[in-house]
Amino acid sequence: AFTKESDKKIRLFFKNGEVEASYKDKEIKIKVKEELEIVQFYLFLQKERYQDKLMYEINLSDEQIKENLIPRLLIQPLVENAVSHGLEPQKESGMIKVSLYEENTSEESAKEEKINHTEQIKRLHIIVEDNGVGMDYEKLNEDQENEIPENGKIGHTHTGLKNTQRMLQILYGEDYELDIESKKGKGTRIEIILPSERGSMLCGK
Repeated sequence: AFTKESDKKIRLFFKNGEVEASYKDKEIKIKVKEELEIVQFYLFLQKERYQDKLMYEINLSDEQIKENLIPRLLIQPLVENAVSHGLEPQKESGMIKVSLYEENTSEESAKEEKINHTEQIKRLHIIVEDNGVGMDYEKLNEDQENEIPENGKIGHTHTGLKNTQRMLQILYGEDYELDIESKKGKGTRIEIILPSERGSMLCGK
């Protein structure tokens, strides 16, 4: 049976970063498949706790996405946030969906001969959504106004999301998007868009 002590151990396990032990020190980015192993392990433990109250799906549009590089522990905190702040407070069962897909985007660049060229750049979309309690729209807007930096990226009251945003800013500068949609009683949807990267190469270049 799942006990409060079990829950405490899980929280300490992730808080202390023990899930990172199998990765090299200072390894900032890992493969998507490694990150999803962490996510699946976390969801498995939470499923043991919540039983039928928690359902989840993890979907990839292409198996090659598993080889993409993303910041370590990028997705797991978003999933944990969905469980803790989305599904845990409600009485009904809930669903968490994690989706990843790539999209080609056009980017104009000027060469030395001053002729504009359009390059196809792949971008990775990471979406974590739940049908939990959500947040009040006005409260969300208020948080954004109070915490949003000049570059227009979205802030959030939850520390995990703030840390995620800070990490993305450090690693990608302005070359990322973090979008949050939340409606009270309907759930929350978080989408992160990053340059697709495998090895040391940006996909599409």
